[in-house]
Amino acid sequence: KQWLPALDIDFANLIEFPDTSSILPAGWTALTAKCGLDTVSLVYNNRRWKPASLTGSRVDGCMEASDRPFVIQNFESTSSSGSTDDQSGTGDASSVASMPSSIIVIGAHFPHPPAIQFATPRALLQEMVFATGT
Repeated sequence: KQWLPALDIDFANLIEFPDTSSILPAGWTALTAKCGLDTVSLVYNNRRWKPASLTGSRVDGCMEASDRPFVIQNFESTSSSGSTDDQSGTGDASSVASMPSSIIVIGAHFPHPPAIQFATPRALLQEMVFATGT
């Protein structure tokens, strides 16, 4: 629970944590995808970011049949444009000034070589970039 705030993390990818509710500190939220027994959680700092509400802003799926989940999410900054308010809870407003207004993040449990398959997430990422303009 302490490394996310201590390291001032915005996003993290957790693999094989079926229940993140007991390990996430206040201020962080997880978006979870599951394929078969495999689980991936895209964790984000909800003081700085929120999932975008545009159509096409989130997609999840499996890279292999019933295995290797992924989440692709478009996020929007929670701070207003030009704001220097610290939304992180860390007391450091300097990081807010350089933050983009939106970003696309991928959380995934990639297959091990030689069976690496990036085609599905890559195509879906390209669709999201086009749909959201991010």
